[in-house]
Amino acid sequence: MVFPYIDIVSKALVVVITSLWLLSLSTKAAAPNYLYNFCGNDTTIYSPNSTFKSNLNLLLSNLSSNNTPNNLFYNATTGPGPPGAAYGLFLCRGDVTINVCHDCVVTASQEIVKNCPNETVAYIWYDECMQRYDNRSFFGTVDESPKVSMLNTENIAEKDRFAKVVGDTLDELVNRASSNRSLNDQYVKRFATGDVNFTSSQRLYSLVQCTLDLSGADCKGKLSSKTIIAIVVPVGLSLVLLAIGFCLLSRKPRRKYHVGEEENGKDKRLHFIMKLYCFMLLPLQ
Repeated sequence: MVFPYIDIVSKALVVVITSLWLLSLSTKAAAPNYLYNFCGNDTTIYSPNSTFKSNLNLLLSNLSSNNTPNNLFYNATTGPGPPGAAYGLFLCRGDVTINVCHDCVVTASQEIVKNCPNETVAYIWYDECMQRYDNRSFFGTVDESPKVSMLNTENIAEKDRFAKVVGDTLDELVNRASSNRSLNDQYVKRFATGDVNFTSSQRLYSLVQCTLDLSGADCKGKLSSKTIIAIVVPVGLSLVLLAIGFCLLSRKPRRKYHVGEEENGKDKRLHFIMKLYCFMLLPLQ
């Protein structure tokens, strides 16, 4: 059984996840898989006829129309400044196709205002993307919320060795993600994946991603493997998900990092737990 809880800390643009969770594999294109949303509180309400509402409508339209081949991430501002301006972004998982990204962002732009009506602060997460807006600028800053954790009741037998494997893997992938670029060396993705044996019968799969408004130094330096290990190892559970700011979650016992590959006319997509740190422990097949 999985026990979720929500711990809101402060705002966040870096994604942090550690998990021994299972993957979900789909053999055909599907609607974006909704996961979770976070809304502001009673102090962040706007009126239906407000300047912010008008700017928010323009912002969401802007985000929906800016999925180009080099735009798995996009941020925008509408309005001259606070308090009526609207600031927002979307980030698609680094291994989805542009069509999958576009469909997810369009859906997110429609659903975020339904799930968070009259809120000036809102987040929404899907397997394939996330979207966020605010009435204040948050671009290029590293915050640490919302934070979502999920724990399973199965124990980790070798806590010390698990901590080392997780820590070493996190450090390697953060280094890679903080300097990652596409093959043409023009489009920064801040995205990395990897896997490593944990036992003779289990393998740890991982994925790391940062939002692209952060510098490589912010992606690499703000959050370390110690953040994850301090939570996972004392609890000693074999399924732990810690998500700060951006988390995508789903499950099935197969691993495939490169999502959206066209094979025999079918879009083979992997619904993957992510983001900044993401781990799965699976049996070797």
